[in-house]
Amino acid sequence: MPAFLIKGTISKDKSETLAGPFTMTVSKETGALLDWKCYEENEKVGFSITVQNLSINKDIPDDIFVLD
Repeated sequence: MPAFLIKGTISKDKSETLAGPFTMTVSKETGALLDWKCYEENEKVGFSITVQNLSINKDIPDDIFVLD
């Protein structure tokens, strides 16, 4: 799946727990978050989310969202 790798930094005024550098992988086609990692000192992963078994527009009634 084509994806973007986004890198940034979370400031302490936004989150003291997750403050520091992060990376996230986002689908180019849907914008869905696929992976997110927050790093502690020495580039050690302190918190991460990895999406598995992602399905899009499956089992949603047609009248819930209007897609342009």
